[in-house]
Amino acid sequence: MAEGQSRELLKLLDELRDAIESVSQADKSQRRSRIQDCDFIAQQVRTAREAYQLEMRSLAPEDARQHKANLDERMRDFKMLLNQLEWKKNELDREQLTGGAVDVGEEVIDVDQMNAQQIIDTGDRVQDKTQQSLDRTKRMIGDAEQVGQQVVQRLDQQTDQMARIHDQMHDIENNLTRAKATMRTIARNAVSDRCIQMLCGLICLTIVIMIVLAALGKDGGQLNVPDQIRGAGQSEERGA
Repeated sequence: MAEGQSRELLKLLDELRDAIESVSQADKSQRRSRIQDCDFIAQQVRTAREAYQLEMRSLAPEDARQHKANLDERMRDFKMLLNQLEWKKNELDREQLTGGAVDVGEEVIDVDQMNAQQIIDTGDRVQDKTQQSLDRTKRMIGDAEQVGQQVVQRLDQQTDQMARIHDQMHDIENNLTRAKATMRTIARNAVSDRCIQMLCGLICLTIVIMIVLAALGKDGGQLNVPDQIRGAGQSEERGA
């Protein structure tokens, strides 16, 4: 995302540079409109800068420093372009004030050839055009601010989503750790149970052997078994 924001910012700066250069190449009647286009692109650059700064907050420290240096360089270029744009605006204002002519839309009128009423009418028309231009600029700024807010909102949503994914990964890691510990415990218990089973089997086998030996009288009278078992074994042996 940060790389994409960097490319978008660079693209907008190139567009602003081209738009400023087009002001000088345009006819006098079109320069004001070209300057308004430049103002709109400049507002887009500011919005892209804010989006870039928000994206940098989620980066690792080393990556954040690299992008910070890149952003600083882009902003130096932006400042130079704004100075050029301001110079173009001042130049256009000087031409209108000192050139003896008034630019009204597509029409250029020589003030020296007007009477008082014509000057007043032309001034009203200039004010109307200026107000319309100002209204358009305000609308463009409002649209740009709305786009910026939407970008910020999407970035906030993505940041929250990344935080949730991080928490889920942490929970999964904890569950895996607990599962491994449980499996080790089960394995140890299974080994212990098998040992106990084998020991019990050996004890039972030993008892059976002892009873058989005692019943047959092969124990030399050393085994402590009930007399009925010992007697029964000896009686069967005599009868045989």
